[in-house]
Amino acid sequence: MGRTPSAPFEPLHIRGESITIETSGKVLVLPTENADVLPLFNEWTEKPTVLRDNFGGLTGAGSPDYSVGTVYTPTDGVYLTDVSGTNSTKTLTGGKLKELGLLTVDPVGHTVTQDFEIVNTGESNNSTVVDNCDSVIGWSIDNGVGALDILGGVRFVGTGGAGSIVLKKSFGSAFTDKNFIVFSIFSSITTTLKLALSSTGILIWSSRIFPVIADTPTTFVLPITTTIGSVGTLPSTNSGYTIGGSTILYVGIATPNNTNTYTCILSSLSADTAKPAYLEIATPDNIQNTTLQCWTGSAYETVRIDSLNGAYSNISGDTTKLKMLDGTSFDDVYTAGLGRAVFPKGAAEETKNGSTGSITYSANQGTKNRIGYMFSLPPSDGGRTNFNKLRLRVITAYQDTNGSTVADLSGNGNNGTIYGGVVKLNGGGLKFDGSTGYVKIPSATSINDLTSFTICGIINKTASGDTHLYNKYPKDLYVHTGRLRFDVLCSTGVGIARCSNTFTLNVDTFITITYDNTGTRIPEIYINGTKQSLGVATAATGDLIPDSIYTAMLGAKSSYGTLFNGIFKTFSIYDSVLSQDDITALYNQSNISSTAVASYKPTINHMGSTSHIFADSTNASYGLQNVTKPWIALYDPASSEVDFYLFTHRPKNLTYKRDETGEIYEVTLYPGNGSIYWGRVHYSDLTVDSDSNTIPDCLEASIAGSVTKFLENYSMVIP
Repeated sequence: MGRTPSAPFEPLHIRGESITIETSGKVLVLPTENADVLPLFNEWTEKPTVLRDNFGGLTGAGSPDYSVGTVYTPTDGVYLTDVSGTNSTKTLTGGKLKELGLLTVDPVGHTVTQDFEIVNTGESNNSTVVDNCDSVIGWSIDNGVGALDILGGVRFVGTGGAGSIVLKKSFGSAFTDKNFIVFSIFSSITTTLKLALSSTGILIWSSRIFPVIADTPTTFVLPITTTIGSVGTLPSTNSGYTIGGSTILYVGIATPNNTNTYTCILSSLSADTAKPAYLEIATPDNIQNTTLQCWTGSAYETVRIDSLNGAYSNISGDTTKLKMLDGTSFDDVYTAGLGRAVFPKGAAEETKNGSTGSITYSANQGTKNRIGYMFSLPPSDGGRTNFNKLRLRVITAYQDTNGSTVADLSGNGNNGTIYGGVVKLNGGGLKFDGSTGYVKIPSATSINDLTSFTICGIINKTASGDTHLYNKYPKDLYVHTGRLRFDVLCSTGVGIARCSNTFTLNVDTFITITYDNTGTRIPEIYINGTKQSLGVATAATGDLIPDSIYTAMLGAKSSYGTLFNGIFKTFSIYDSVLSQDDITALYNQSNISSTAVASYKPTINHMGSTSHIFADSTNASYGLQNVTKPWIALYDPASSEVDFYLFTHRPKNLTYKRDETGEIYEVTLYPGNGSIYWGRVHYSDLTVDSDSNTIPDCLEASIAGSVTKFLENYSMVIP
């Protein structure tokens, strides 16, 4: 460094390899002296409309920002485009998708949705030349009258027969282990293709229209391990066809009559395989589930829903909904469920096992986590069709820093785990979707085998019909025939309480259940602190059935029943029967002397928290080698203070965390062999930009009192 730091600097004592700084939403500044490098963080912090979304997407083309929603393909020859087929790129950034209206963030449902296309531009994946078409040897005329010679391929000149010209040749096992036949055909008239493969059975493309344009070579890529169909590239007839060792090819064109002379030229005949095209999609740190949808011609339809936060797990799916952009079904080309894969969340260069096989994620930094997909794509037919393309929509539901955990506030560790469609609400609580969502609470000593107890909580039931609220067999709280009911199963008789009145929908309702095994053994029900009259009141008989081997569930019952559709705002369990005064106090949100053995009041802690990683590289989006000065700064434009962190050596690494509000709430520095000093500069107005160059005066090198001016005599060791 240029000189030894002294007052007002304070050395920061680092334990381990890093130091974490709480930023409370301050602006992070990494000085680069170049507005286009590290554009989210450099001195040009006043530049207009930098961010396209709260997760950090950049406007304009720019350099890849690798924000949440960014899609990347590492596969050679495969590119990403918008849904109109333009903006072809290997990295379709979250910011660009947002700019095009193809990325949306739902801060209520906590989802990120992006639409895009994936295209295989390669005209050869793993091609085997079947015939160079530079010799007529082996070729014969199956239909028509004329002669064969070589001119740009195997050429037929003559008249048709029975409305077509067809050439024929045997190719043995040339098509074995291949997915597609690829060739080019020239015709002297605008007509349609005639094609058949014969081995064990026969595969025919003839009844449907496969246009051939006059005087222009037309390239065809057609699936040969397939069923029949009426859309896309599928054949019209499949009479038990199986690729074998004696395949005969019949190829030609339709002719309008049998008197005129026509020319037909076949060239570039090959057999090819599908190309595994891999995708990476940047995600927040904790994701709940991911929905893959495919454009099927008029709408997006759901292909599959997967849990990808940890190990891969499929929730549901319909393999028939995955289709090429020309309408050809993946199932028809590759058989049901094949030719595709999905991979769980992972970090750069991490290998993850998925639904089929594995993926090793790219070395790209920026957003730490990403999920993966693989789709087997046919080779391109030169743009004749969209057989080599997919239009996809990916919807990623994300969580807060607690992920799928619902914390037990009692201190007993009875943490619940979210499954399926349960969303944490910004105002507190859990919203259950009524079809897939529930919370599971493991068996634990503090809630097992309670003989006298109280269950209470604030719920809002948003759909009519019977539904389960809480279950820990043999205890069951649910709505039955529109009325709140609680059952406790004992060895010789069930204790039952069912309200006389129907349950009110779409209103926050404080419900309380008490049961005393030494008293009447009839459960009691309270609504909003008031004891309810019971239409059914039955005393339990016999011994309580032990429940320690059973998990507890919110919004569901373990074996059957309708899942809850609505909101849980709070839920608690007490190991005693609360008094009327206590129940009234809880309804009025006052404290009581009894302590819950399990208590849940779900709140959000940095929803959508996303880790971003910088690296010791020159990458324009995340490379620390672009930092030209020995400091970083943090400031809140609403204040007059700029905190700076001065380092003696360029940091090895830097990470930060941003949530769905756009707030950067944590920065972690990895100083390597160097030291870090903290200091603070006061500047009267951190938003002033005197020369309107979008660098605020507090960061301007020529302005006295700015951070940059104050620290200009310091330098750093560059390893």
